[in-house]
Amino acid sequence: MTSKISSFKIAMNDLQHRVWMIALSCLGSLLALPVFFLMTNRSYLDQYQYVLHNELGASPESTYYYSRNTLISQYQFHLLNYAVICCGVILFLGALIVGIWGFRYLYSRKMADLYHSMPIKRDQLFRIVYLNGFLIWFIPMLLSLLLTLLLMFVSLARCDQTAQFALLLPCACKLILVCLLAFLTVYNFCVLCVMLCGNVINTICLTFIGGVGMNVLIGLHVLYSQHYFSFFNGLPIGFEKYSWLSPFVNSVFLLANAEGMAYDGFERNIHIFSFDTWNLCMSLLVIIACFAGALLLHRKRFSELAEHGLDNRPVQHIVRVLSAIISGSACAFLFLYLMDSYTGWMLFGCVLGSVLVFGIMDIIFHMDFHAFGKHKLEMLCTVLLTCALLFVYKYDIVGFDKHLPKQSSVTSCLLYTQVMDFEDDGALTPESMDVLYQLLERLTDEEHIDNDYDWEDRVDILNVNLTLKNGLSFQRCYTLLNSDKDLLSALVESDEFRNTHYPCSSGLLGTPDHMALTRTLLDYSDISTHDLTEEQRTKIMDAFTRDFLKHYSWEHQFGEMIIATIEADYYSNDDIASEYPYSQKTHYYLNVYEDYTETLEVLSELYDGIPLVTKDM
Repeated sequence: MTSKISSFKIAMNDLQHRVWMIALSCLGSLLALPVFFLMTNRSYLDQYQYVLHNELGASPESTYYYSRNTLISQYQFHLLNYAVICCGVILFLGALIVGIWGFRYLYSRKMADLYHSMPIKRDQLFRIVYLNGFLIWFIPMLLSLLLTLLLMFVSLARCDQTAQFALLLPCACKLILVCLLAFLTVYNFCVLCVMLCGNVINTICLTFIGGVGMNVLIGLHVLYSQHYFSFFNGLPIGFEKYSWLSPFVNSVFLLANAEGMAYDGFERNIHIFSFDTWNLCMSLLVIIACFAGALLLHRKRFSELAEHGLDNRPVQHIVRVLSAIISGSACAFLFLYLMDSYTGWMLFGCVLGSVLVFGIMDIIFHMDFHAFGKHKLEMLCTVLLTCALLFVYKYDIVGFDKHLPKQSSVTSCLLYTQVMDFEDDGALTPESMDVLYQLLERLTDEEHIDNDYDWEDRVDILNVNLTLKNGLSFQRCYTLLNSDKDLLSALVESDEFRNTHYPCSSGLLGTPDHMALTRTLLDYSDISTHDLTEEQRTKIMDAFTRDFLKHYSWEHQFGEMIIATIEADYYSNDDIASEYPYSQKTHYYLNVYEDYTETLEVLSELYDGIPLVTKDM
């Protein structure tokens, strides 16, 4: 029977062979957390002193409030931004090192026989080595974080701000949580790759191909879609939704979503579990699946696998095909740009990249140069599949450009061009939605898709984002021609659209608290601003509202000359408006066109250099 002492001795013996990993982990954690904080704390204290002595000097109470929250906010920002980035780099390197070299005895047949002959169950041996690898990273990181919090407490105490220290604890908890999830994702996947391979070389190859491969494939899909699909605008689901397919990419998204703060003035409430639910669940599933798979493979692993390549045939097939498709598509895309979109060169790059990488994977997995053409039929099928995928994009075999969801499945829409945008929050009536779908159906016909139109007829690009009943989004980008103006103008010029998306049409904007004028008649660079009285601002807005109601039309979106732009600011309260003239609550840009005669007359009286311009000029 195996005693507790034997397990402890095995753990200590394993750690003795990993002293260099412990030293690297301690050094990295110290540099990433306390040392980096000491390097940046000087700037935080300088900003605190600046706010304390120079900002808001009218009221000592308000000065103390703002300066106090300036310092604690800097520390919160440091923990959830700079510390996350630094810890992310360290945990990635640490997970790769302890994951790939932690079970180093599996790379040598003699060491594998020795470890497997010890009077201890394989499951327990796996847990001991696995836990050692985790603790090598976690304990130095935790101690370094505690030291960083201690340094922050001392800094706050010197500024008489110790009462604010409690606000740092949620940030520290979230830093630990997100780093823990990211580390386990990478670490467990590395251990799984070790169990599948017999030496370091093919372990490293499998780790990096599996760690980023699927998301690289998705990225190539985006590149080819944007190049060949005239109206492609994005994936139907956010890229982060697919990140779990590649553990390394998933870890990056976990770290990127670390900052989950809700702002309420200068107070910050940290939501520790403010992660994307889907991404978090899939990350936990990947962690559990990789751990279970690694444990199962270690339990049934035979010593003869050591010093060999990758003998797991299903994994071999998957990795060879995936890497060949990725390399073939990437090489084809490279030749596509280098040789000015010639199909022949694109196919040459596809074949070259697919064959080379497929053969190299066979060499690595079998540790034999003669294995380059070992799977000729599979290589041929992979090359043909990659070429076929390229033709799917080039000739739109799947009909992507012409696809349009059913009108009955749409719940809301967001449309925008280069000069206007509007969102449907229940404002569009069924009649308007019918007009919109007539327009979208026209934009998917051959005239727009095949690019046979005269480019002088091209007016603008219309971006469409439709939210469907199943929760997905349909995103597409269409070309607007002069012949499309009738349908789009019928939508844009409707009273419901005008009153919903242009508040000035109903006179609800009122008098702005601050107003500036940008003259755009000649060179778009002459800016004239000065304070106006409330009476003058009211006079300008009244004239603009009358002109808008009289002249609002589709032509104002395209083709009409903009004489000037009025920047109207509406503040949240009078006190802030008087003290901070740029902290506006609402900001509007109101275009003054050449037929807005009343507005131009008022502006010419108040601003020098703004001529009265009419259509006859």
